[in-house]
Amino acid sequence: MSSDIQDKNKTYAPLIESQNFVLSERKKGIIFPKTISFDDRNKLHEDLDSMGYGYEDGKWMQKTPHQWGADLTLNRQGYKCYRCDISFAPPNPIAWKLRQIESRRSGAGFHSSKQFADYKNMAAYCEPCYENETSTHPKTIRFKKVKLEHYEKWMEANKWEMLHGSFTFSTLVKRALDELTDSEFFDARIDDILMENDNYKSQAASFLELLEMFNSREDDFDFAAKVRNFFQNYEPLIRPFQSDEQIDSMTTDNESLRNYLKQTRDLDLKYLIKNKLSGYKRYEEQFPEFKE
Repeated sequence: MSSDIQDKNKTYAPLIESQNFVLSERKKGIIFPKTISFDDRNKLHEDLDSMGYGYEDGKWMQKTPHQWGADLTLNRQGYKCYRCDISFAPPNPIAWKLRQIESRRSGAGFHSSKQFADYKNMAAYCEPCYENETSTHPKTIRFKKVKLEHYEKWMEANKWEMLHGSFTFSTLVKRALDELTDSEFFDARIDDILMENDNYKSQAASFLELLEMFNSREDDFDFAAKVRNFFQNYEPLIRPFQSDEQIDSMTTDNESLRNYLKQTRDLDLKYLIKNKLSGYKRYEEQFPEFKE
């Protein structure tokens, strides 16, 4: 029997994938309980399941919002309905429901960007407004045949079904109208693309540095030594680990956030140094308390 099949034929994610997912979520600001079983494959999988995550098609994804995500959404709305401003708070609390503003089918998640856990694509509605949000009304739109064929070819060329989960023309029209009329969400998508572009620039800079090492090598052993030293002392241009002083300067008025950022950084550093990942020697010098 495969080692991936345990506990009554349940498929568990590889430990390294679950660990990397937790680390990536922490960088977005997700707060995980201290009791999470980070080094136990099956228990870590179960912990993530219980927190609303799911492992499908070889990757982890968030299936339901965290409770603090709901609290964050309600606080941002002032504990009022997203549409009608009716209050959810005492002395006459009313029922409310949480849903995505931009749908998962359109390619959106719970947040405004993949890099942050801000729950800005979530909203709380009173029950009547929730019903209005989830009900649909057909509307006929007429197109010239040549234009319709052009749109459908574009959908096929851009793998619309794979990206958005629905190969329908109505989905394309709704997505176009949403992005045309929702400038805030569209601006957040632009920020996401710009950050991804910065990552590509960082990777290109590293490639050029390695290329220079290759071109200036004395021999293959000299090149191998330079490459080993490069990765042992690597520091990313995008989101490097911050020192205590840098974190302190960012959070002068928020002690709880300051402590959380340091705790998260320390967990990431311990994992990086223990597993001798890229940059571990540099960080051993900067943070000698984590050197093994």
